[in-house]
Amino acid sequence: MEESLSAKELAEEHCQEGFRLAWVAKDTDAALREFRAALEIWPACAQAHCQIGQIHFSATEPNLAEALCEFLEATRVAPEWSEGHLWCGNVLQEMLKMDEAAARFKEAMRLTPGDARTYISFGICLIKQGKYADAIAAFQQGIALKPAYGEMATRMMLADALRKNGQVKEALSEWKTVASMKAVWDYEQGEPERAKEFLAQYG
Repeated sequence: MEESLSAKELAEEHCQEGFRLAWVAKDTDAALREFRAALEIWPACAQAHCQIGQIHFSATEPNLAEALCEFLEATRVAPEWSEGHLWCGNVLQEMLKMDEAAARFKEAMRLTPGDARTYISFGICLIKQGKYADAIAAFQQGIALKPAYGEMATRMMLADALRKNGQVKEALSEWKTVASMKAVWDYEQGEPERAKEFLAQYG
C-alpha cells in the first residue's frame, strides 16, 4: 500500500510540473515528457491523460483523435471523475458527434452538478443542434453557478439562443448586461462593443 501511495504522490509531482510547463512556460514538449513520466510511475493517473489530451486539443493544429484517446483513457481509469467526461464531450463536439458529446456532458453533470463549465459546454452543443430552448436552459444554469471565467461569452451565446428562439426582449436584457461589463480576458475583448451593436440593431 505504501509503495502504491508513494508512486501516486510522485506521479502527481510530475503532473504539477507538467502543468506549469504546458500552461505557464508554454513548453508542451517538456510538459508531455512530465505527464508521460507520471504515467510510467502510476498508469492509473487520469490527470496525466487529461492534460496530454488538452495539449493535443489546444494545439495550433489540434489532433482531435489523439486528444479523444487520452480523454477516454482518463474516463477508463477514473470513471467517476467528471473532468474526463467533460473533455470527451468537448472533443466529440468538435468532431461534430453531437449526440455522443451530449451524452458525455450529461454524465459530467451527473457526477459534478455544480460545475458551470459542463452546462455551458452542453449549451454550445445544443445550440449547434438547433435546440435553442434547451440551450437557453443550459446557459442559464451555467451562469447561475457563477463560472470562474467566461460569463461574458456565455451571456452572448445565451442572447444568441434567445434571439433565435424568438425571445428578443430577453436577448436585449442579456446584451445590456454584457454592454455594462468590463472585458478581463483576451477572448472577451470587443464583446461589450458587440453587445452594444446588437442593442442598436434590435433595441
